[in-house]
Amino acid sequence: MALPFHRLRDFRLYLPNVTFENPPWERAGPRVLILRLSPFSDVQKSTPHLFLAREVRGAVPDAYVDLAFLPRPSDAEVLEEAGLPPILGTQSHRMLAEFQLVLVSNAWLLEQVNLPWLLSRSGVPLWASERGEEWPPIILGGSNASAAHALVSESGDCMADAIFFGEGEGGVGEILRLLTPASGRPKRERLQAAAQVPGLWISGMLPLAMRKAVPRTDAAEDAAAPLLPGPEAATARVAITAGCPCLCSFCFEGHDRRPFREVPAQELLRRARKLKLETGASTLELESFNFNTHILARTPGLLDLEIAADKHSYTLGVEGISGRLRRFLHKSLEEADLLKALSMLHERPVREVKLFYILTCREAEDDFQELSRFVKALRQIRRRAPSAPRVVFSFGYLVRMPFTPLRHDAAELEEPPWRAASGRVQSICETHGFEFRLASDWPEFAASQALARGGYSLHPLLESLAAAGPITDGGLSETARAAVGQWLSRHQSELKPERPQGFPFPFGFLDDEDRRRFFFRQYERALQGTEARFQAGRAEVPPAAIQQVGELVRGKRRLAPVTVAAHVPPQAAGMGREWIDAWLLRDFLARHPAQADNVLSVMELIAARTDVIGEELRWFGRTTAAVIAWDTEGFLASLAPQDLPLRLATAAGQTGELAVQIRLPAQTFPYPASRLAAFLRDAHAPVTIKGPARDCAFEVSDKAARKRMLLAGSCRTDSGEHVLDLTVGARPFLQEWLQSFGDRELARLALVEIRSPRPAAG
Repeated sequence: MALPFHRLRDFRLYLPNVTFENPPWERAGPRVLILRLSPFSDVQKSTPHLFLAREVRGAVPDAYVDLAFLPRPSDAEVLEEAGLPPILGTQSHRMLAEFQLVLVSNAWLLEQVNLPWLLSRSGVPLWASERGEEWPPIILGGSNASAAHALVSESGDCMADAIFFGEGEGGVGEILRLLTPASGRPKRERLQAAAQVPGLWISGMLPLAMRKAVPRTDAAEDAAAPLLPGPEAATARVAITAGCPCLCSFCFEGHDRRPFREVPAQELLRRARKLKLETGASTLELESFNFNTHILARTPGLLDLEIAADKHSYTLGVEGISGRLRRFLHKSLEEADLLKALSMLHERPVREVKLFYILTCREAEDDFQELSRFVKALRQIRRRAPSAPRVVFSFGYLVRMPFTPLRHDAAELEEPPWRAASGRVQSICETHGFEFRLASDWPEFAASQALARGGYSLHPLLESLAAAGPITDGGLSETARAAVGQWLSRHQSELKPERPQGFPFPFGFLDDEDRRRFFFRQYERALQGTEARFQAGRAEVPPAAIQQVGELVRGKRRLAPVTVAAHVPPQAAGMGREWIDAWLLRDFLARHPAQADNVLSVMELIAARTDVIGEELRWFGRTTAAVIAWDTEGFLASLAPQDLPLRLATAAGQTGELAVQIRLPAQTFPYPASRLAAFLRDAHAPVTIKGPARDCAFEVSDKAARKRMLLAGSCRTDSGEHVLDLTVGARPFLQEWLQSFGDRELARLALVEIRSPRPAAG
């Protein structure tokens, strides 16, 4: 770690990660960089980068797969000070030009701003036409690809070399094979050859028509994705549906990701087991665009099934504040269904309910009055509830998105009407004792609407926003807000008006005549307030199923953990507690796949569950782990004394003393023995140093030993590093002592090996 990665908040991402399973860089096949346009902390719950990594690895097993993320602002400063670009492979520590293909995932409108920012700050020419053979092809896809027209100029030039429209199962591997330079052909020829891939548009021309890609049914089973460090490392996610059948007039995802597909139950179970084996996850989350409030209200037993499954927080998408506005949004939700669902939620042990609304700037007095009556009715429901949940009203502003019926609607781009509408609904909610939240500020909304509404002349705005800095969860800077305001003042007349059926929308080559007619017809129905109503009832959830799920959850709560010995190898040092827990289970299941349905979780106990070692320190070695399994005896029977990482041995879940070895770079940590003695003296646990500084021992008095800090130890200097062999007690101090050498981040340069955990006395 000669480079300053230890100073990064996301330093764990830059540590060598064995789960990437990359060959050596020099002997690798194609070298592929997967770039996310947001910080890892913002996208760690999403899966596109993991999907792309699986697709690449599955298509070309000897590929070098690397990931890069938009650095947090503080991390970007550290990299810049070190002369490193913000686009940097977390595993290879190499720059964009050293890869042979770059796959970019764009998830939302404003995130586009970060591509020109990253390119310019990394010394990469902004436009595809400016990048010669020395630059790899840059392919952009993701859930916002169909709305990424701000990246394209009037001539068809693009900030990416190509944009992939649609869903990439099976297509990523084909792109990889056509675009990597094994053939020796020039980059432009390879790009033109790749145009045969369904859904791939090549910059430089604006075609008359093309089709989005749909998942290939013959796509090969994808490979395992790397396990990334962070709070979500032990959580996996599986989609139960794709797309949405409701086709709300405002919903970009519902219209962009078609057709709607449901995953059969048996396939879900297969995918869940596969994910568990690949990731070692102890938590599985289900994903879908289509959890509707009316389904909850009209499916007898569904809510009780969810409560039995330990679900106690609910988000209900109400959208319009009145029936009229819900009809405009094509949201098939009657107030009776909404009140029924809320009554049911208040009758059960629910902790929190979030009601999400969309303000349209079409709200009239009758709509506000209807919302007020609804809020009063909800207050009465709360008064009757034995234990009412927390209720939050969350409002967002309506962005008229491309490829939705509301792309034809006029857009209000002045702030006062929006401020008036949000102020009115806030007053209604708070007057009746409910929490109110506004999901986005006006400048972020205005920028989003401009990027969604404009055409191929948006790139100057995009470049101005990028010059003001990247977009993160902190929102727009003052410079960026000013740029948006100036742009809107000059372009109001072209962005605001209603748009006819034949309007030349950007990326119009993704439309056909039937689709254009459909969108405009749905827009006309939205204006008229006519829509298809949700009438169908739902089959009742059998009471036996509710009882079975409840018994399963209660049985899981009663499971007692069994403690076994564990070994964490040096390759896992520094990856964090959640990653180590998942890695321990992943490695165990790789050896014992038959235990996948039996073992629920593995929890490392000594270092991660106490503060003796410290969360910031890189550690490895001998430890103990708590394992929860349905059949404890069956789990133990699968172990052998020599098995790793978990092995059968007598081990305690709590620790008393730890024998550790700490290796410190000599130049960074001068005089560690005397510094440790001074630290302990200040902590009223003084020790005496015996012998020369290069090879000394610590003598601990009985009084100091009772402090349960340092119990015994020695320090020697060997080959440019200090090696401390210490026996420490239960009172944590190692991390604080190492941080006392200067910057707090220096502690991350230490390497701690746990050599002999000892059970606590008694």
